[in-house]
Order: sequence, then structure tokens, then C-alpha cells
Amino acid sequence: MSKELSPSFQFFPRDFLGDENVMCMELDEIGAYWVLCCVCWGEQTVPSDKHRLGKILGVTPKRAEKLWATLSPLFSAPNDEGRCRHGRLDKEREAQASRRESAVRAGQKSAAVRRGASESTLNGEPTGRPTETQRAVSHPFNTSSSSSSSYLASAHTQRARVGSAPLDETEGVAAGEFFRWYQEEYQTVRRAKYVSTPNCWQTAEFLVATYDAEPELLQTIAATFLRIPDDADNGWLKGKTRTLGMLRSKASAIEERVRKSR
Repeated sequence: MSKELSPSFQFFPRDFLGDENVMCMELDEIGAYWVLCCVCWGEQTVPSDKHRLGKILGVTPKRAEKLWATLSPLFSAPNDEGRCRHGRLDKEREAQASRRESAVRAGQKSAAVRRGASESTLNGEPTGRPTETQRAVSHPFNTSSSSSSSYLASAHTQRARVGSAPLDETEGVAAGEFFRWYQEEYQTVRRAKYVSTPNCWQTAEFLVATYDAEPELLQTIAATFLRIPDDADNGWLKGKTRTLGMLRSKASAIEERVRKSR
């Protein structure tokens, strides 16, 4: 599978199920379509050959050929190598690339501000230390290094216990910052202390990795999630806790609402 800058793509269940093409599919065709979309995200294309399709879908070439007759209109015409692209996924790749570039530019701009401005002067000369406001714009989950170090130590220990790969330092710091921010926001909004669980570190890493190009969006989603009333007439959150695990399961639905409200 080719290397992707992002291992995931945004999925909106209501849009997917409300699409006329999907609504006209049989259940096994929907499953085959979803598998091919996932393969296409990783490989950028899917084969049109019934034998290769059969192996990917776990069916006979004859069955694969019948499934492809329904699904092929949703993909591009085969190229010279007999492989097809998916227009919607290509647009998502472009959108993710654009968001990453915007995030990089914003980070570079923040870094330039922090380097160029000073918090105070010494003997009439700038100290070169950024102000608190300038530090805050660098990342929405900006916290002290001690809290991030504590989180990293805990995360490394947890990973060692379950036999997972060592945690990337940069990813760990970002996840630690988000986790601490969420604890503080939870206490402010819910007026109760957030009780962490052993899998909190893993959930924080997943959320930060999923929204790596849009950390501000993750912050908005989490803040919205915490502020939905317990007695809200929505059914899917009524009486539910506001743990990170629950946030992870509801993030895509809340993201859809957030984007529509912009």
C-alpha cells in the first residue's frame, strides 16, 4: 500500500446513506463498494480485472464481475494499466493537502511571530522571549512541558504493557496537550473532575492523528461535545458520559454539524 500523509479520510454517514447510488445497492454491493473505497484510499486506484477484484472482495471472479457492473459507474474509466480512480476520494486528498499546507503556513507564521517579538526588555534590549499571547497562537492545545512529559512517560509505559510500538515524541506531545486541555475543559463545563482510564492516552493519540491538519477543528468538536445538554432531545447523547472514548465515537457526527453551521 502506498504511503499516505493521512491514514484516514472523512466519512459522513448521512451523506453516504442518502446518496441515490448507494440507496439503490443491495447490501452486499454496499459492502463491496466500501471495501473498494478503502483500498482506493490507500492505493489511489482499484483494479477493474474481475480476478483481482475477486481476491480483494473475497468472492469468485464471476461474482466480482457482477458486483463491478454495479459499482464501476462510481469510479473512473480504467487507465492503461486497467486501474480506476474515485473522484470523491481524489477531492478529499486535495482537500487534506490544502489543509496541511494551510496548517504549515500558519505554524510558520506563528513561529515567526514568536521569534520576532519579545515579552520584556533587559537594559533596553529585547529579551527575545515571546509573550503569553504569542505562545498561545502556536497551537490550540498549548500546555506546559512538564504535563506533556508526564503524559509521554505514561503513554510509553502503557504501550510497553500491550506490546505496541514506541510513541513518536512529536505525536505524544500533541496528544498529551490535547488530553490535558480536555481534562480542564471537562472540569470547567461539566463542573466535575475528569477521571482518566487506561486507554485515554490511545484515544487522545487517535483523535490528534485524525485531525492532525485541523487541530482547531478537533478543539471545536470537543468543546461542542462537552456542551451538549444531557437532556438534549437528540437521543444519541442523552444521559451519556463525555469521555474521550465517547467523543471518538461521536466525533464524525459532531463534525458534520460543526461544518454545516459555519
